[in-house]
Amino acid sequence: MLPFFRDFFHQYNFYLQPFYFVIAWGLFGLLILSLVTTIRDIGKSTKTMHQIPCTECSYFTNNYYLKCTLRPSIANTELAIDCPDFMIRKS
Repeated sequence: MLPFFRDFFHQYNFYLQPFYFVIAWGLFGLLILSLVTTIRDIGKSTKTMHQIPCTECSYFTNNYYLKCTLRPSIANTELAIDCPDFMIRKS
């Protein structure tokens, strides 16, 4: 079976070259599209994470075990964006 494929590709190589060209550029286009989509998603998640106010709150402890004394379950998550107990830390 292998000699059949070898002979086929050798005989019709001239006709198959445009298909190889299209397939190569298609894969390159998919790679670029994937990179652009990934960069856009990273930008969206970064924008969301910068809206979390926990580090500015007076109840934030910066402790690994207890990050917030009032609502530790939502500390440093997207749920903390509209936290009703948020109070600006006074330096």
